[in-house]
Amino acid sequence: MYRELLTLGAAAAGAVPGMLTLGAAAAGAVPGMLTALPAATAAQPDAASPARPRRAAAGKGPWPAGRAAHRPPARRDNGRVSEFSWVSLSTPVGPVWIGRSQAGVASVHIGSRPAARSGTAVAGAAPAGATAGQGEPGPVLEAARSQLAEYFSGRRRAFDVPLDLSALTEPQRQVLGVLADSVGYGQTVSYGALARRAGLQPGGDIPARAVGQIMGSNPIPLIIPCHRVVASDGLGGYSGGTGPEVKRWLLILEGALPPTLDWSPDGA
Repeated sequence: MYRELLTLGAAAAGAVPGMLTLGAAAAGAVPGMLTALPAATAAQPDAASPARPRRAAAGKGPWPAGRAAHRPPARRDNGRVSEFSWVSLSTPVGPVWIGRSQAGVASVHIGSRPAARSGTAVAGAAPAGATAGQGEPGPVLEAARSQLAEYFSGRRRAFDVPLDLSALTEPQRQVLGVLADSVGYGQTVSYGALARRAGLQPGGDIPARAVGQIMGSNPIPLIIPCHRVVASDGLGGYSGGTGPEVKRWLLILEGALPPTLDWSPDGA
């Protein structure tokens, strides 16, 4: 019934303008934390298209007021092969893999190295038909890796890298865009409250209960902060790494939850 919400469309070939530009300017990388894999030189993103109006935030968060969120039409696989490059980063919650298309960062995966699946672009995996890039990571992947390293060390609260959301459906882009706009570092929102912010209604085209499914299909966790969406009676689920314990660790890092006795900045 909600297959469109659960399936990420395969990324098409060719560069697509940066789909989402987040936050503050990147700072230097953190020494000793980075492990690069061979990857292709990143194409520079096209000039940003006009920003859509920001939605009202629940509080004064760290997302810059001028952040532009682009809403391109959903792209579908046309049988051609697109280049997809990866780099990895060692973090307290395990390896983090960052993948980019020619348009921008298209995937962040916590855990073992992701792999493409035939016919779909799975959250955290390269889109179907994508090939691993060769050569140097390029400026987009280097910036994403450096900014994530700074985030895990407590020195960054927002991200400034071009994102490729062309593999997502319009409802997915709508809900994830509202999340990125309105829930900042150290804040949380319930699934129901996010549904209301996104204009979802019970029985409507996008049922409010589908928000949890959209969070689970988020292809760029951490940068698009689905870990900040919680259940009304607890943490709720999380698909990254070891699951809810990673979610709890991230929320404690950001100060949204008090630290538990066994919490350590060295890992979940």
